[in-house]
Amino acid sequence: TSEEDFLSQFMQACTVAINTTEELDPGAVEEHFFHLWHQDEVFYCCLSDDRDPKEQKVNFAFLQALAHDFGGRYSKRRIRNANSYAMDKEFLPMMRSTMHHYNINRAELRRDEQVNSLLAKVEDLKSVLGRNISLLLEREQQLDSLMDKATQARQDSMIFKKKSFRAKRQ
Repeated sequence: TSEEDFLSQFMQACTVAINTTEELDPGAVEEHFFHLWHQDEVFYCCLSDDRDPKEQKVNFAFLQALAHDFGGRYSKRRIRNANSYAMDKEFLPMMRSTMHHYNINRAELRRDEQVNSLLAKVEDLKSVLGRNISLLLEREQQLDSLMDKATQARQDSMIFKKKSFRAKRQ
């Protein structure tokens, strides 16, 4: 498939050939992470040195923002028929602006994600509490109905007792 071809080409492009182990200076090696986002037949990629998974989520948010901007600016047909770097001049300023925003506001964006996570948990909790309250109200209605039926049964039994006592006397 085209995704497998892309990933294969991507991995080949990222592979660094090292002829001997002597060429590798362990002190000079840094860990970098490639982040890939696939949306509407387009792959978006960024490179970071963020080890913290929370920081890496900001990178994926950046890629999602790029995908949204790119998909909003260009039609699927134009994207599909474009040559490599065809939209570079037009889209590069927007990409730089988005990249600048995510680099400058990194701590705030990370915190926003934490806030969004907490808000999602609060919404889940509200939903569960709402269901529980609904179930309690239904239960209360059922108990009230049961109490009414029990009271009616008690009254009916008293009437039956009186009538049976009268019938016995006659």
